[in-house]
Amino acid sequence: MFGYDGLYIIDGSTISANPGVNPSLTITALAERAMTFIPDQATASTGE
Repeated sequence: MFGYDGLYIIDGSTISANPGVNPSLTITALAERAMTFIPDQATASTGE
């Protein structure tokens, strides 16, 4: 996706096809990590 500032795409496709375990916790961890890059709306609008 080009031309969309601030767009983050989070996907579980980075995990191998058959890791031998359920990947749901890893996908959740990836989403939580990505959330650290998204600025909080309250602090973004005030500049703090």
